[in-house]
Amino acid sequence: SAILSQNPRFYSGPASPVLNLMCETEKFMQEYELFQVYPKPRQSHQILSSQIHQYYSDINEPIIFDKNRSWPLFINYIENYIGQPAKIICTMRDMKEVLLSFLKIIHKNYNGIKFNPYDEEIILNQMDLTDTNRCNMILRDHSNVVESIENVRWAFDNGLGDRLLLIDYNKLVSEPESSLRDVYDFLGEQYYPHDFINIENNNVTNDDIYNLTGLHHVRQRVEKEISTIPLQLTLEQIARCDELDSLWRNL
Repeated sequence: SAILSQNPRFYSGPASPVLNLMCETEKFMQEYELFQVYPKPRQSHQILSSQIHQYYSDINEPIIFDKNRSWPLFINYIENYIGQPAKIICTMRDMKEVLLSFLKIIHKNYNGIKFNPYDEEIILNQMDLTDTNRCNMILRDHSNVVESIENVRWAFDNGLGDRLLLIDYNKLVSEPESSLRDVYDFLGEQYYPHDFINIENNNVTNDDIYNLTGLHHVRQRVEKEISTIPLQLTLEQIARCDELDSLWRNL
């Protein structure tokens, strides 16, 4: 997002609640009796569509990237409201590297007083606070990480893969210009010369709410950072990582 936002035509901010707002509003309309006794489907459709524009009413750039991990699962839904094919950019990464990245930020923030959501659940289930259990929490069914991968696979399995562009993290950090050119080709936009060694993040999020300060920190330079934290996985966890990686690789 920080790289894309260098283009004066683009706005790409932090994770957005737009999809959730639309779904909750639609659910309210479907269940509330005053909408049921006198339905106004056209106006209801306009109300839901307007939420996208209203949320970004303070943004002047002509092209806006809305970030939500669930978009691949809601392609048909959003196309009904925007009236055109969706274009979704999905940044993907090797699952073992994802685990290592989470462990790094968890260790950095651990103080034995305030706990991140994964550690809270481990404590709630009366389990030992170990990296093995942390990895199990991240790899479990219905975790936000696992559901994100499954959502991408769902789109391809349902004939909607042409709406998605998968960007491999390792290619992005090793060949940033090539990766960005793929994005521009996908969008049908003229390429903008990006600066990969002087990156600024103009949309800093309050990660303290997760007790994971620095979770969305953006480094100044595009490069892969080598972690000093050893990653020791069980055979079951290795198999689970390979299973999740197989859902998106070679799509």
